[in-house]
Amino acid sequence: MGKQKNCLFICTGNTCRSQMAHALGQQLVHQHGLALVIDSAGIRAKAGSATTPLAVTVLRQQGIPWQGVSRQLSLTQLRWADQVWVMTQEHVDVVKQLQHNLSAHELASVDLLLGDEELPDPLDCGKAAYDDVLAILQQRMPKLLLSSH
Repeated sequence: MGKQKNCLFICTGNTCRSQMAHALGQQLVHQHGLALVIDSAGIRAKAGSATTPLAVTVLRQQGIPWQGVSRQLSLTQLRWADQVWVMTQEHVDVVKQLQHNLSAHELASVDLLLGDEELPDPLDCGKAAYDDVLAILQQRMPKLLLSSH
């Protein structure tokens, strides 16, 4: 097994998309015995906010028990991370701006989770939007995490 890698998922409020990615990522780590540690944060998170009820519901329906709390993205997390996956170009821009405060050896790779597409925010869009986000994550994340391992 290789060296452990730290993976950070970032969205806006850290109550929907990045929390769902965090939960699914941890499930994949356990299922496949990956040497990865998963965390999440938000660029405009209100620290300590619960994962949205619909995110919790759709995760549970897929057999993933989860109840997280939001964290505001920090330089400490960016220093910790080896790989950063974000949901939108705005998130890329914010992370890269924050990374200006880090030294070259502290810089993580920062990529859109979906490659060249943004993952829409399901907040206030109903359960179907959360189901769609989870389905996209379930299709994309095994490829991401298995290749990062």
